Amino acid sequence: SPEDVPEDIKTNKRYSASSNWTVQEVVESVKQDFGSIDILVHSLANGPEVVSKPLLETSRKGYLAAISASSYSFVSLLKHFVPIMNPG
Repeated sequence: SPEDVPEDIKTNKRYSASSNWTVQEVVESVKQDFGSIDILVHSLANGPEVVSKPLLETSRKGYLAAISASSYSFVSLLKHFVPIMNPG
């Protein structure tokens, strides 16, 4: 829910003009604009370490943080988008 978005993100100048903070809000916007979708694309998340260091210098902790974020975001996207996905 929007209440779950950390205050430092909501007030960060990079995001302050943004809305639709949650996956559910994005789904509602997509549904309003398109009705349904045929495909859903998900990309791997990057942790701060993965972005700032060469791949081969990534620590196990940094790798696991990125994989954890990616796995959770993928499941969350599926949970919310499957209801508006076309069969097949």
